[in-house]
Amino acid sequence: MKLTSQFMRKFYQLMAVVLLVFGRAFFPTVVTYAQEVSTEDSTTTPIVAPANSEESKVEEVTPTPAPDKQEPAVPAQEESSQESSSESGSTKLRSAEVNGVLKMTLNNNTGTDAKYTTSSHVGEVSVDGSGLNDTLEGAFVEIRVPAKYVETMAATAGGIAKEAGVLTQDGENYVLTVALNNIERTTSGSFPFSIKFKDRLTPDGYSVQPRVAVRQADRRVVAGPSSDLTFNVKADKPQLQKVG
Repeated sequence: MKLTSQFMRKFYQLMAVVLLVFGRAFFPTVVTYAQEVSTEDSTTTPIVAPANSEESKVEEVTPTPAPDKQEPAVPAQEESSQESSSESGSTKLRSAEVNGVLKMTLNNNTGTDAKYTTSSHVGEVSVDGSGLNDTLEGAFVEIRVPAKYVETMAATAGGIAKEAGVLTQDGENYVLTVALNNIERTTSGSFPFSIKFKDRLTPDGYSVQPRVAVRQADRRVVAGPSSDLTFNVKADKPQLQKVG
């Protein structure tokens, strides 16, 4: 019995060696698959490690903000550019300050006596630029009177008047605007204007004082306003006749 068990052990060992040799020769797929599995295990192992790294998570979750980005600075620049463009625009609309003094005088060419409404009253506006140091451009004369009893107002071009007057109504007033030629130190000129009152409607003894001013193109007053001119109106009183 002891001899038999030793023989069987030797037989099993021999068979194991035979199977190992024949297994590698006839079953290479099994060995290759075993090698691939072991290779995959070794390659997947380092991928798992960074996923558990705290440093990697911090970099992904907390992006670094750009230090040079300053959003409030943009509207500030826009506002400053708008202010500068607004200032340049207003400068173009605004006339230069008058350097010196412009003198204006008013005259009543038809006299101070009252006149019937069938006649026109004629006034005259005179300007003297001897007190100016620079040329005054774009100026105009504005003549303002109550519109209630005025039938018409007019001024023709000529002399210091560059164009005929333009009549407009501003509320309860008529406004006659007369554009002027350029005024220099050597300029001294005038122009006439006329007022016609409503016939049979203007009461006897009515008087009006035109308010006259010289304005720049931006409407700032450079001479006046003055009311040193009076037009007086007279009218015949209706006479009642007895009938019968």
